[in-house]
Amino acid sequence: MTRLSEDETEALLRDGLNRLAARARDGNEVRNALAKTESARRRPVALMLAVAAVVMVVAVGVPTIVQHLASDTMSAAMPANGLALQFRPSWLPDGFTEQYREVSPGSRTQFRRWRQGQVGSAEIALSTFSAQDPEWSGTALRMATLPDQIVVGGRVGMVSDETATSAMLTWMPNSSQVLQLKVANVPTARDAGQHIAESVRPGVTPLRCELAFGPLPPGLIPMSSLAEGLSSTDGDSGVKAATTARPTVPALRADISSRAPALQNATDVVVRRRKGLFLPPTGPDGSRVAVQLANGRWLVVSGTLTQAELVTVANAVTIDPSPDYSWIGR
Repeated sequence: MTRLSEDETEALLRDGLNRLAARARDGNEVRNALAKTESARRRPVALMLAVAAVVMVVAVGVPTIVQHLASDTMSAAMPANGLALQFRPSWLPDGFTEQYREVSPGSRTQFRRWRQGQVGSAEIALSTFSAQDPEWSGTALRMATLPDQIVVGGRVGMVSDETATSAMLTWMPNSSQVLQLKVANVPTARDAGQHIAESVRPGVTPLRCELAFGPLPPGLIPMSSLAEGLSSTDGDSGVKAATTARPTVPALRADISSRAPALQNATDVVVRRRKGLFLPPTGPDGSRVAVQLANGRWLVVSGTLTQAELVTVANAVTIDPSPDYSWIGR
């Protein structure tokens, strides 16, 4: 991809801002701001993005610029383990219940999902990403240059993958985070998505899973923790790890569930001082070791590691006797 010069970037931003100014109820203030922008020569790209963020808010007639800028930093304290969801919708269509939450260390990336039933039914998913990650670093510029934009909470966003029953809405609630809302198998998906997006509010919701990794083999780093289920009585937990070379691709996973795993043709192995099972690799997920815990639940560790490494990881997993599954199905 060719890198844009500062002059080209400024021109793209100015074009996008002019389109917004043309849709505003009173464009005089916006055009004055743009005139000042054009008079400044070769400003740094970072400064231009900051100017664009302010002018875009003015262009849609929202008088609360100071309020939005003040919200760029989360005021609530993060939990000690750094696992928390920072955004939540305050409105959803009837019949949706939350069934999945996943958070990366430090809550840099977050994911939560609601469904009207099980897999294949209507689904709403809200994801949070860091604007500093390479994949999302150009989001503000990309949205500013689109010919057809949406506005969420006074900030410019975009819609993609739109059909009659599905849509993807993307916007930045502040300068450091990107939110993405997926609506699937929902009638008038774009309108429903807009309503949900407008209802999203910041907040800190700790995620307390049932297990956590202990020391990991060299070259692996924690990737995320998750909890899922259909109700508070059937919750499961999992943790993922990735290689330092591919930090977004799971290479190792540990799960705790009430369901016994399918481990045909497995061989016996000692795991956590109990009789466990080992299954050689049969696909891209690698090998697995499994053991039934004293409380009757099953711990399964899988990945592209040796039997000894998987057993070592399983032995080091820490288990929380009081995980929080109360939110599942609500």
